[in-house]
Amino acid sequence: MGFSGHQGMIITVLLNASQAIGRPLIGYLSEKFGRTNFTMFATFYTAVMSLAFWINVNNYAALVIFTLMIGLLVGISSVNVVPLVADVVGLNSFASGLGYANTINAIMSLIAEVIGLNLRDYSSPNRNPYFHCQIFVGVLYFCGFIALIPYREWKVRRMLHQLKDSKKLTQDERKSFNDLLENKGFIGYLQRAFHFTIT
Repeated sequence: MGFSGHQGMIITVLLNASQAIGRPLIGYLSEKFGRTNFTMFATFYTAVMSLAFWINVNNYAALVIFTLMIGLLVGISSVNVVPLVADVVGLNSFASGLGYANTINAIMSLIAEVIGLNLRDYSSPNRNPYFHCQIFVGVLYFCGFIALIPYREWKVRRMLHQLKDSKKLTQDERKSFNDLLENKGFIGYLQRAFHFTIT
C-alpha cells in the first residue's frame, strides 16, 4: 500500500491498543446483549468494515481510523469462542470441544495466510495490490456471520422448548412461543433465527 515499515509498526501498535480496550468491552457487551447476538453483530460489523471501509483506504490517516475502529471488535472470535463452545457441547465435553475449535482455527489460519499472500496482485500500478486480500477477508467474516445463523436458530428453538410450558408466561405469550416453535417452514426458521431475545 506504499507505507513505510515504521508506519506499519505504528498501525500494529494502534491495533493492539484498540483490542486492549475492545476485548473487555466485547465481554461486557456479550453479557449485556447475549453472547450469540453480539458475536453475530461483531462478525457482521467486521465484514462490513472490511468490504466498505478497508478497500477504500488510500491514505495513512484513513488507515489509522480504520485500525482503531476495527480493533475494537476484531477479537470477537478469540473472546467468545469459549462461551459458545460451552453452550454447544456442555461443560463435561468443554475441553475437547475447545480443542477441536482451536485445531480447526489453527489449520484455517495457515491456509488463509497462504491464500491471502497468493491473492496479492502487483500487475496494476494504480490499484492496491492487496485489494483481493481485503475482499477475501471481508467475505470470510460474512461467511462467519452466515454460519452463526443456524446456531442462533438452534439456541432460540431450545429456549422456546424450555419456556413453552412455563407457568410464568401469559396465555398469549405461551401461544406465541408455540406458534414460533411449530412453524416448520423456511420463514419460521428465519423467524426463530432472528427472534428478538438475549441469547
